Amino acid sequence: MQRRLIALLAGTMLLAACGGRPSGPPPTPAPSATPTPVPAASFEYAPCGFDLPEGQTDGRTISCGFLVVPENRARADSPKIRLFVAVLRAFGAEAPDPVIYLAGGPGGSASRIDIQYFTSAFAKQMQERRDIVFFDQRGVGLSQPSLDCPETRKIRWYRYDIDAVESGEQNPYADAMALCRERVTGLGVDLASYTSAENAADIVDLADVLEYDTYNLYGVSYGTRLALTAMRDAPRRIRSVVLDSSVPLQANFYAERGIALEQTLYALFDACAAAPSCRAFAPDLRGSFFRLLSRFEASPVAVEVMDPYGGNDAFEIDVDGDMFLELVINGFGIPDVIPRLPAGIMQVEGGDYRMISAIASFAYGREIGIARGF
Repeated sequence: MQRRLIALLAGTMLLAACGGRPSGPPPTPAPSATPTPVPAASFEYAPCGFDLPEGQTDGRTISCGFLVVPENRARADSPKIRLFVAVLRAFGAEAPDPVIYLAGGPGGSASRIDIQYFTSAFAKQMQERRDIVFFDQRGVGLSQPSLDCPETRKIRWYRYDIDAVESGEQNPYADAMALCRERVTGLGVDLASYTSAENAADIVDLADVLEYDTYNLYGVSYGTRLALTAMRDAPRRIRSVVLDSSVPLQANFYAERGIALEQTLYALFDACAAAPSCRAFAPDLRGSFFRLLSRFEASPVAVEVMDPYGGNDAFEIDVDGDMFLELVINGFGIPDVIPRLPAGIMQVEGGDYRMISAIASFAYGREIGIARGF
């Protein structure tokens, strides 16, 4: 069972590239040789065009626009791409070095997801003295062109035979990604230019056009990998760096993922067993989890998933063993859910599926905000 668990954990996030690459931070190449000089970057101010965080006002505390840069810096005739930027303006005695926020994913949208947490109250301590700069990385969010893959939006939630995938007989997610790749490349997008190294170069151009001599980086998840790439490639102007949920450049993310997720699960089981309050209602959390894994594998259950944005786009998913495992793992990505996971697992064992429905709704919402093509 343990060997099977590691295999399932390694496959919980399905393939994110038609070449068979799992989702997650891509390998970051070393800096290439000095490219051919290309025209300088520029900035175009524009309306923000998205729902602003509470207390932030377009044109007063927040301004938006597009960083215009070459798609391929090694080509003098490269077409330009437009990266969406939103700046929360400092409202006190302004320090010269801003905080540049680097979203996770990879493919996570700073404009559609992360900036929403930066209400005037939440951002006050940083925004009082410093600008906070958000930008949608290449192919992401409101940036143009978009590497969003609507072809994959729901397909990962449909039940599939993991053995058939492992044998190469079928892989519906990879097929959907192939369709996305065909569509995007058909538009003339140079996918080789959408890398962490290019994103790091965009940070330098962003600081140039906004006239920041030095800056601070705040990276989350994949954003930490991007921050580390920026530290490697262009460290001179970086004043400080915050790495939140680090993905080191030297880590073999794919090879280590299954074991890391297994360790997380067992840490939850051990923490519950050590806490009298948790142990009282979940005396054998580990056993309950594995019994559920076996039960769902033998007899999947249909669970309704609600539209996280309040629409009418509810749909059903078949929760088998693989899907149950994936949903529990997704729960670790929701801070409010983590302390409730033991109770939720026990509720599922009793036939109450509200927890896994809620986690699925959250995870589906994140799917909408992540450009899988990146």
